Amino acid sequence: MVSASRSLLLKLWDLLSGTEVRSWKAHEAPVVVMAFDPSSSILATGSADSTIRLWDIEKGYCTHNLKGHSGVISALKFAGAGKTLRLFSGSVDCQIRLWDLTNRR
Repeated sequence: MVSASRSLLLKLWDLLSGTEVRSWKAHEAPVVVMAFDPSSSILATGSADSTIRLWDIEKGYCTHNLKGHSGVISALKFAGAGKTLRLFSGSVDCQIRLWDLTNRR
């Protein structure tokens, strides 16, 4: 499980032991929304800083930093799998975007 707090930290938790595995600073403003890909190995976070970041949960690093919205990210949803994995995002800027994660566009 991953949790987000106002301290700008994401925390990865081991649910069996109830212990924190790791924590890291995710964005420049609080995380508002999160979504896991179908394999649960990639986490997308949407922030009040208008960016979306994708995280490799096992290796613990950011794989994508998506910019394009001009408001708080309020919705994220993965579609597809593998090389056709895409991400839908919604923002308070009244835009819905479809991100091609292979081409980072």
